[in-house]
Amino acid sequence: MEIAGTSLEERLEQAFVVFLVFLVFAAFRDSYDWLSIVAIPVLFFAFKVGLDLVLHRLFEGRG
Repeated sequence: MEIAGTSLEERLEQAFVVFLVFLVFAAFRDSYDWLSIVAIPVLFFAFKVGLDLVLHRLFEGRG
């Protein structure tokens, strides 16, 4: 499934990488705030999809 020219799999992989980065960062700090660790990748995914949709509509047909 594609949204604005990018596959859903690719977007989920990006969000998973963000999740892992925050998890590793929390491990180094030795303090786990699970709300932040889970919420930030979800918000990243939603923001990325929204931004790609807006950019796709703005620049559709150009290039």
